[in-house]
Amino acid sequence: MSFFDIFKPFINNASVNSAKNIVNRLHGKLQNLLPEAKQDDLIEIACISGLMARVAYADMQIKSGEIEIIQQSLATWTTLLPTKATIVANMAVEEIMDLAGQENHLYTRPLNNLWNNDQKYNLLIALFAVAAGDQEVELKETDEIKNICKGLLLEHKHFLSARTTVLDKLKVLK
Repeated sequence: MSFFDIFKPFINNASVNSAKNIVNRLHGKLQNLLPEAKQDDLIEIACISGLMARVAYADMQIKSGEIEIIQQSLATWTTLLPTKATIVANMAVEEIMDLAGQENHLYTRPLNNLWNNDQKYNLLIALFAVAAGDQEVELKETDEIKNICKGLLLEHKHFLSARTTVLDKLKVLK
């Protein structure tokens, strides 16, 4: 047995490590939590919560202020009651730790099919609010939002405009 044989179960079973399955796992949990919800609503909730959790975890740590903003945003952006928004935010944060650094398109592509540019731009503003939830927007969080902006098929001007909502919290400018 060679040293690399240890990793064969993980390599051969790509579904265990695949980002797509983690996104599907989040969708599945949401389906169990919200059995009465329409499929499009579940997809939106999974994508919004996943993207917000990605931004919060971009610096490899999630602070309570960021989770609070995710919860508030979910209650605002979706039809979720605040108690369900809290559960969904916690689920998304838990799942995103498995997904760190991979596959933004799994969250952005469905939104591109369901939303117009104004909705996607407002999501960028919400993502910057999540990043500023700990009173400081780190460069890694800004870079993550820039990648999400590209995945949402928005222009750079959308990114720049959304970023102005947190100028006082940009760590780069401090």
